[in-house]
Amino acid sequence: MDEHERRSVLALLDTMILKHQTKLVCTQPESKTATMTSKQLNDVSKFLSYVLRHAPQSIGLQLDMEGWAEIDFLITGAAKEGRVLNRELILTVVNSSDKKRFAISNDTQYIRAVQGHSTESVKPPVY
Repeated sequence: MDEHERRSVLALLDTMILKHQTKLVCTQPESKTATMTSKQLNDVSKFLSYVLRHAPQSIGLQLDMEGWAEIDFLITGAAKEGRVLNRELILTVVNSSDKKRFAISNDTQYIRAVQGHSTESVKPPVY
């Protein structure tokens, strides 16, 4: 094997190792969701309530007129403020809430607080 072939093989191995490490890093936070305490889930629920009902601008989040926000933007905005969220954690909080404070869109791309908005950008539904 000449030097060029050796370098190509090493580069391929480096790429495979990097992909494997990235996959492990990406899956670790999700696996921690299963071991979170009810207090930790409650803290996340309070954070979501604060952001989705009262202060979306605190993390640079934009709500539409009905209070919907893109989950990916919520995760990104929370991370900028030092709060680690992922989709699995958000869905766990939403599904485990006995008071059903949040709703997830049918395509699972958006989240909203169901009631109690104090931000002026959200208009209450007219019945």
